[in-house]
Amino acid sequence: MRQPFLPLLDGVRWPRGLLDGRIGWDNSAMLLAAVSIAHPDYTPQNYQVFLLACLLMIIHAFISSMPTLWIARFNSYGSMFNMMGLFIVIVLIPCSVLGGPKFNPSNVVWTIQNSTEWPDGIAVLMGFVALIWTMAGFE
Repeated sequence: MRQPFLPLLDGVRWPRGLLDGRIGWDNSAMLLAAVSIAHPDYTPQNYQVFLLACLLMIIHAFISSMPTLWIARFNSYGSMFNMMGLFIVIVLIPCSVLGGPKFNPSNVVWTIQNSTEWPDGIAVLMGFVALIWTMAGFE
């Protein structure tokens, strides 16, 4: 039976992106950036990003080496966690806004500090693309 070439190529390419450690490094950098946003006096060092990336890869290796039944249960728990998060974001947060909006106005949220030569809108879209590439392993 003849297999389509592009799905085969995608199936070979995607795990390679996960195995070379780039995803772990990028996720570690994003996690430590979130910590530095919460604590402005903290600046992540390269060794901290490296150690966190190693920890994430060890966790991924542990999850990948689970028996099939355990992975199915782990996937079910992850799916339930994602659905709860989706419910919180879509339903509970808007419902909690009683007595007027408690959110920042859009001109405060979308204040863009563009340090590129691209227009502001393109720079925002490129920022989203960078995040998607990191999370999906397209690097």
